[in-house]
Amino acid sequence: IGGLSHISIDKEDHSYSYSAMDMDGAGDLKQRLDELEQITMSFLAERPLELTQSSDCFADIDPNNTQEFEMFISEFSHHDVMCLDVMCIPDSSSESDIRPSRIYANKMDHEPLVATLRPKSVDINNPGNTSFRDNTNASGYTTPYQPSYFNGEYEFAITAAHGISPGGYILSVTNTGTHTQSVRVHLSIRPYVNAMPVQNGETVIKRDVRCEFTYFRYVLKEPSHMISIRVKPLGDTGSANCDPDLYVSNKYSGLVCVDTETYLWRSTKIGEDQIDIHPTRDILSGRGSVYIIGVMGGKEKTTDFSLTVSSCAPENLIVCSLDRSPTEITVWRDKYQYFALPVDASKQGKIIMKLTPIGSCEGEPIETESEPEIEQQFGRGVYTEDTLVSTGLFASSDSLSEGGITMAQAISNQLSDIPEKSSETCDLTIRSVPASVSKDTGVFPVVLLSSSCMFPTVNTATWRASALSGNTTVYIETDEWKYSDSGMCYFSIIGVTPPGLCSHPQLSIQCTLTFEERLDDEELDDEMKYRYQLYKEIFAGIDGNNISQRERSKISSGDIQALTYGEIELPAFTKLLDAAGARDGHLFVDLGGGVGKTLVAAAFSGIKFLRCIGVEILPGLCEAARTVIQNTKDIVNMASKKGSETPRSNTYIASLAPNFPLLEIWEGDASDDTSLGMTGWTDADIVYVSSICFPDPLLQKLATLGRALKPGSKFITLKLPENYSQHYDITHQGWYKMSWGRVLVYVLTRNTVAA
Repeated sequence: IGGLSHISIDKEDHSYSYSAMDMDGAGDLKQRLDELEQITMSFLAERPLELTQSSDCFADIDPNNTQEFEMFISEFSHHDVMCLDVMCIPDSSSESDIRPSRIYANKMDHEPLVATLRPKSVDINNPGNTSFRDNTNASGYTTPYQPSYFNGEYEFAITAAHGISPGGYILSVTNTGTHTQSVRVHLSIRPYVNAMPVQNGETVIKRDVRCEFTYFRYVLKEPSHMISIRVKPLGDTGSANCDPDLYVSNKYSGLVCVDTETYLWRSTKIGEDQIDIHPTRDILSGRGSVYIIGVMGGKEKTTDFSLTVSSCAPENLIVCSLDRSPTEITVWRDKYQYFALPVDASKQGKIIMKLTPIGSCEGEPIETESEPEIEQQFGRGVYTEDTLVSTGLFASSDSLSEGGITMAQAISNQLSDIPEKSSETCDLTIRSVPASVSKDTGVFPVVLLSSSCMFPTVNTATWRASALSGNTTVYIETDEWKYSDSGMCYFSIIGVTPPGLCSHPQLSIQCTLTFEERLDDEELDDEMKYRYQLYKEIFAGIDGNNISQRERSKISSGDIQALTYGEIELPAFTKLLDAAGARDGHLFVDLGGGVGKTLVAAAFSGIKFLRCIGVEILPGLCEAARTVIQNTKDIVNMASKKGSETPRSNTYIASLAPNFPLLEIWEGDASDDTSLGMTGWTDADIVYVSSICFPDPLLQKLATLGRALKPGSKFITLKLPENYSQHYDITHQGWYKMSWGRVLVYVLTRNTVAA
């Protein structure tokens, strides 16, 4: 432009200044510069947004507009998968279809950026005419380039076989709808998973699997069918150290592995794990038909396990609600009915389910009776009466088979295999069955329950409930469901007729089904409720399990099974201390103090201990426990200094201050008294040791050291040491709730026999 001597452009606010030798051309110059500014602003608005790996990128797209995202892939091999997630959510709630109109991708062949703004794009919604191609690998599994759509989100899994290689790419999302769409785009490069194919109904056995994932791939051929995935440990099923965990996903066309962070379904219970995926009730099943199954081996030992995958048409499932109003149902003889009850695992308490034949106790509310003291397997959280089995009227489900025979036939066949004297016992039991509607009709309801099997039967249920009177009660611990993502307690109800009880049994019986939820703190008095709430607040941000795992990972040698982490629950532990005979002025010691939960629970129990000491070998847990101890002291002291207008909650805490015990954590090995550098722990009146995962030699060594305890002192353990009766007497045993479920606890009292 003639006469121009200087132009200055400020890129921050897009302003400019100029001077011209020919002032007559100044007006034309200003017009030209205004046009340049408009073009520049338009270019800035249309340039692609930068999309980086493993991070989200957001944009709002107006109707009939396109937003482009620039991404650069520095490394990509034939072992990698490019995973793209495009989520489009319209701003208007009136939009019925929230799918984006078109998604394109184009590789930038080292051309200037401006040349790639409107290239000839690759349509990855419909890749039939593009360079992205299908591929069949050596095992015969086809990995089609087929984007999946689920709940407003597109997923793309693209491999090197589909044409992807290192370089820059432009991803274009076009909105041809009538409403603005907010778009979230996520890019990640993940390894391709080499998975073992498994067929419907097939059982695969793996042995000597270490703490790592073994992957399987299952292709669901009938989308309307339900999938059942079952992993069973072979060998020691009572230890978390050799217990497999189950993780499942159907994202990204089955090309990408799952792990402990990226999965859609999981089951991490102790013992057998099972995941049932329902085609209509489980919305996540709509993501795809190819399932990647990851089985994680035991944490600290090699694991043997079997995996079984099957699919079939689902049964009808009735979803119940947690209210106290009774629901009337018909229980049919020899016919299952399936139900699902929502369970909130974050609530600490129980759900009481009662099934009552109409006419026996019709209209009566649920009584606040105590829980039955029923022995259960390790880590299980449902407690029931099962008197049909205990009296011999109903055979154990362990040996029942439903292969084309009725329930009554199965029971009869089972009883026929029992020695002859059992028949006489059975006849005597039948004559002693109390009068009830079930006895009159010949139909006894049996409830079969599971936290993972969607349609439990006598062969697949985890728990079973029955009663001679027909009035069946089930106690469901909500904590059990924290190991499963289902959020449902699945149960079935079937009517059975014990052989010889009724010559003309009816086909059905009418019953009422009632539920009641009770939280643990509802059973506490007001003072203990406030202390329990404070107890939970003190430990709210402390994850002892993660700290323990981190500390154990630093140990390169030795048997670390004994360091498996577990925690007490305050309400149950308070009852245990009372049952053990703890008294004011006693010295309490916890062998394996962890983050100090047991110490604070003892201090909050209402028993005025003189001192509460924890012995812990892992430095990280000791550090956390010291912080907890100091915080607890500060809270109690602060509450005791408040004035007369102190809220009642603080008053309950302040009442602890005058006799609050001295809380201590000792870092050292509890089995080596000299390593503590103190007098040791054998001066204690109450010793608690969470010994469920202790090897027998370690427990025996602690029990031997405990012989130095004075007579009458208590040694509380979760397992019995060998030859304990020479120096200890069992003065109490009972089932108490821990962080992993209920467990049988023994209170051993030191007798007068010399050490």
